[in-house]
Amino acid sequence: MIEEQGQVIEVKENIATIRAERTSACDSCSSKKSCATVSEEEVLVEAINDIGAKAGDNVIFTVGAGTLLKAGVLIYVLPLLMFISGVAIGEAGGADYIPISNK
Repeated sequence: MIEEQGQVIEVKENIATIRAERTSACDSCSSKKSCATVSEEEVLVEAINDIGAKAGDNVIFTVGAGTLLKAGVLIYVLPLLMFISGVAIGEAGGADYIPISNK
């Protein structure tokens, strides 16, 4: 698990938006490009607000390894599988429709 500190900037229902500093842990994270960024030094994170934090509160939050792994799969593996599937379907179904000319 990765533990980070941040400040709550907005609360909607039970979801808190937290502004946190981009740390060295972000550099090695496989899903760092999917984070909403405020600037080069800050990121926005949405978290379930079970503790009742309000805007302006400083909080400590954790990101589990499973969450990082799921994000990596969604960002990298799923599009690759969709691409390979599209190529296979196009190859199997499209061969009958390509005109071949014998010159």
